[in-house]
Formats: sequence, C-alpha cells, structure tokens
Amino acid sequence: MIKMKNNPLALYIHIPYCLEKCPYCDFHSIATQKKEIPEEEYASLLIAQLIHEVERLDLRDRSLISIFFGGGTPSLMSPKFFDAVINEVMGHFNSDADLEITVETNPATATFENFKQWQSLGINRVSFGAQSFNDILLKKLGRNHSSAQAKEAIQEALDAGFTNVSCDLIFGIEGQSFKDLENDLETTMSFEIPHISAYQLTVESGTPLASWVQSGKFHLPQEEVLAQMHHQVAAKFENHGWHRYEISNYAKKGFECRHNLQYWRYKDYLGIGSGAVSFMNGKRWRTTRKLSEYLKRDWFYEDEETINEKTAQKERWMMSLRLAEGVLMTKQEKEKWKPMLLQWEKEGWIIDLDNRMALTDKGFLFCSRITQNVFALIDEM
Repeated sequence: MIKMKNNPLALYIHIPYCLEKCPYCDFHSIATQKKEIPEEEYASLLIAQLIHEVERLDLRDRSLISIFFGGGTPSLMSPKFFDAVINEVMGHFNSDADLEITVETNPATATFENFKQWQSLGINRVSFGAQSFNDILLKKLGRNHSSAQAKEAIQEALDAGFTNVSCDLIFGIEGQSFKDLENDLETTMSFEIPHISAYQLTVESGTPLASWVQSGKFHLPQEEVLAQMHHQVAAKFENHGWHRYEISNYAKKGFECRHNLQYWRYKDYLGIGSGAVSFMNGKRWRTTRKLSEYLKRDWFYEDEETINEKTAQKERWMMSLRLAEGVLMTKQEKEKWKPMLLQWEKEGWIIDLDNRMALTDKGFLFCSRITQNVFALIDEM
C-alpha cells in the first residue's frame, strides 16, 4: 500500500442510534430508547476499531482535516462519550489547532449544558437537522421535534459560544407552498448562522416514504414547482450573503464544511462505527451494518471494492459536478468532449473556468442529466 502521510484524511464516526426512524431516511439507524443505548460499550468498540484501522492501514501520524460524528442521532450521546473517542483519535493523528469537529444534532436532544461541555472537548461545529420551522410540515416528515424546539436549540448553541453552526432544511414536502419555504429560509437566516444546507426531499427505495408515494398516501410537488423552489432557495441565500459552494450547501466565506468537501473533492476518508463507509487509496468498503455483530467486535466489511480507472473518473466527475468550483478537466477530456461542452455552454448550463468546468445555477437543475452524459462520454473513451 502506498503511504500518503501528507495527504489529509477526514474521519467519520457513525452513531446508529435514534429515538425514532424518520420515514424518508435510508441511513443506517435504529430506533432505541436513550436509556437502552450501550454508550460505554459502543465507545469502546469505536476505539478498538480505530486502533485496528490505524494499524491495518498504516495511518499513524496521518494529517487529519476533520472529525464528523454522524448518524443516527449523535447528540443522544453524553459528553463523556465524545471525550473518550476524541482523546483516542488525537493520539493517533496529526491535526491543526483549528481541526473541524462536527456533531450532528437533533433539536429534540439538544441542551445548553451539553453545548458548553462539547466546546471544552474541542467540538467546534454543530449541525442541526431542523428540516423545517413549520410544525405541519415537520409532522409530515415524521420529525420528533417542534419548530419551537429547533429555534431554541439553535439559539442555545449560539449562546453557548458556538460560531460555526449549520442548519439543514428540506423542501419539496407535500403541501408546502412557496410562502412556507420563504418562511423557513427567513427563519434560518434570522439566526445569522454561517452554514445552511437545503435539500430537496428525495424518495429512497425501501423507506416508508417510498411506499407512501407509491400508494398515493404522500404526493410530491410537480417538477416545475420543484424547479422554482430550487431557484427560490438559491436566490434567497445568495442575495443575503450565503454563497452557494455546493449544489445544496450555502456558507459565509470560510465556513464551508471541510469534512463534506473532502467527499466532494474525491479525497480520502476513514469511517468507523457500524455502517460507516471508508474510501482510501482507490478502495472503498463499509463496516458491517449488522449492529448485533458489530457489538460482538466482529467489524467485518461489506461492499468492498477496488475502483478501476474508468469508475474513478466517473465518480470524480459525479462528485465534483456538485461543487461551484467545478471539475478540473484533463486535456483529453476537454478536446474529446468539445462539441458537448459547447452545447452545454450554449444552454447556459456550464461556464468555462480555464481548465475547470462548473455548473451554473441553471445547470445545477440538470446536474443528473449532465452526469449521465459525462458517464456515456467516459465509456466511449
């Protein structure tokens, strides 16, 4: 294996426990009462797996760019849990003083006391899954918190001293009007937080939402309505100081999520915890999603694959097209695809940034179509 000590690594830590499973969610998570979460045991397993991976992959003293506690609902865990895991991580990697450490937070599990203790542990970024500030829409999404709880949680994080706060919104919900969306955008902006994510509701196969849509119990907005909502979101944020740096993410300058940029720039990341995915040195694998097996310290891997050159080229394009900075094109790509690039430029979908190709706001609406066209062009090379 090629050693890449100076190539920064992102670390993802998965917490699979939730109080309730949202009907649209296809992430690895299990509804569990807080008192039934084996917190101490799970922390010890994460630490054991981390040590195992550091040795197996020769990662000691590798430069670390971020730590991201995702889930599930990481905010269900106590400060003691984060303290134990973060301390272990710091003993294996090199990191700067401004290392980005994020905890995904459900407003229903947020407390001012925890925010204060998190800061003392080095956690410096909180990402809230608010999704909406409309109680009717929250109920349709199956969320277990209210609008009031979401507002209170964000304010408590700010009052506790967090300056790097993010909020997730979902749009394209059944019955959501443009006025409803406007209210969600304005409420989020009123906190002056530096990072906001706004995602169109997507229907993932195998979820309760998918069966609701198929049976007619849940109705999605028409395509033209969704297109207008995309434009509404982008215009609102960009006109008020949040620049669009990724198809669904907006930030004040300097507050772009470093961890997620590692994914979108197709760089290395290590995932630990049940269901966590890793990508490194042209290989990808997932720790078992069978939590019962993980708890037995049997963290075997699923979906292991070595990524060939053509697949890597496709994945690099797929991820990079999401970014406003665009894709760094090879000379061969630029020459062979010239007719298609000129057509996309004529349509107003792309702009040429010297050796980079970037999607315009209009182009982001056609990102999936453009990606599929790129895949076909790569197959022809």
